[in-house]
Amino acid sequence: MQPINLCKIVNASAVRLLEPNGYWLTQPKHVVNALLILFFGLLHIADGLVTYLGLSFAAVDEVNPLLNYFAGLWGLGMAIMLLKLIILFVITYIFIDRHAIKSRWGTATLAWADTFYSCVVTNNFILVMGA
Repeated sequence: MQPINLCKIVNASAVRLLEPNGYWLTQPKHVVNALLILFFGLLHIADGLVTYLGLSFAAVDEVNPLLNYFAGLWGLGMAIMLLKLIILFVITYIFIDRHAIKSRWGTATLAWADTFYSCVVTNNFILVMGA
């Protein structure tokens, strides 16, 4: 049994992705949708961290009634983690089914959602840093 050479696997994958008829060039909409969905997931993780830090260590109030309710039941950290995990599962489902996004409106909606949520996370960060 030969050992697995990870460098060869990564190199072959990179060549396949970057070759002239590779996936990046033949399916650019799917790649853009995948990147937008991944960015949305990262924004949710950042929002969870900023929210936790802001509510734990700064004098800011949470305006999300759902988070307030579950934080009263389970505690702040557990509530944020569970709610964000639920959202990340939904984002994962969208990511797996991203090939079903056929129209440009779907891609535009993803871009709008990323833009809006970037503003939300930036605003929360500024509030926490200013407190």
